[in-house]
Amino acid sequence: MKIAIVIMMVLSSMHRCSTNNLSIQGKWVNSNDKNYLVKITKDSFYEIYNNDTSFYKYTRSSKSCDTSYLNETNNPNLDFISLDDGRCFEITGLTDSTLAYRHTVSGRMQVFNKVQTIKSPRWQ
Repeated sequence: MKIAIVIMMVLSSMHRCSTNNLSIQGKWVNSNDKNYLVKITKDSFYEIYNNDTSFYKYTRSSKSCDTSYLNETNNPNLDFISLDDGRCFEITGLTDSTLAYRHTVSGRMQVFNKVQTIKSPRWQ
């Protein structure tokens, strides 16, 4: 229980400053389920579970993509991922090696560890 509280405190303190300057691009493994990966490129979001892959377009914004979750306009201290299937995630923590986000409908928190950096081609 103490570890969970420390993790939540760290993630909460990480969220106080804007994460928009950090890249979410990369391949990330879920910290609770090693079979669940997400791969994020410049404009594509892949969910991979046991080699079964789903593909989505996404946008990232400081404006909430779920007005029932948060009915505010732009706030530079908030960071959201909006998938083209309608799901919305608030990024609650982001470092070079860790990505944490909360699904705005269910409130479920997901924590991922980076396993691969994806570099954009020089011409992009």
